[in-house]
Amino acid sequence: MVEFLDNKSKKKEYKKLTLRNRRVIETMLNNYYTKSEIARKLKMNKTTIYREIERNSVDGVYNAETANKLAHERSRWEQEKRKRERLRNKTKTTLE
Repeated sequence: MVEFLDNKSKKKEYKKLTLRNRRVIETMLNNYYTKSEIARKLKMNKTTIYREIERNSVDGVYNAETANKLAHERSRWEQEKRKRERLRNKTKTTLE
């Protein structure tokens, strides 16, 4: 997630990284840009870029498609979906 300050309300708002953002990160990493340079290019906080790379790299390699999939799997919506599926299966087993 990316955070920024709305000048009027001074309240932090968040938006998610897109696949396009992740492709920029991957390309820039492959071209040896620093994480700070990537953050400036995307107009994001450098901590966001550090976390994104840390959370979504596999064996030390960052791939945009893989990163997008991993981030989606960690999303609250997906967690709730899995929880409902487990409950449904448990109920089904109990009724049989």
